[in-house]
Amino acid sequence: MGDKIAARATAIQAGLAVIPGTDHPVDDLQAARDFCENHSGFPVMLKAAYGGGGRGMRVVRNMQELEELFDLARNEALAAFNDGSLFIEKFIGNHRLYFCLGAYCRILRIYAYNYPMQCPYD
Repeated sequence: MGDKIAARATAIQAGLAVIPGTDHPVDDLQAARDFCENHSGFPVMLKAAYGGGGRGMRVVRNMQELEELFDLARNEALAAFNDGSLFIEKFIGNHRLYFCLGAYCRILRIYAYNYPMQCPYD
């Protein structure tokens, strides 16, 4: 999905649960530091705000990694999508993927999910 900020706002407006994160693009390292220190803690995921396909995504586990990876993610997003804006979400590791199928919402749990080209951190 191209505009992840708008997609996130739409999901929130629809009453869906979303992963804690920024509700606006983060354009500089200081804003990223402030968010991590005051709102989420670590680990977090840096994501291209206006892109997709896993480009510009980085898992950040501490402040030193944030300082090392912020510009890498921003430059990759800029090169791929002509916009280096990022947003930050809490990183949830070792998760399980569930899908809701059909009119009666039968739940399907995916045990072996491997989609490395699209989303290397899923």
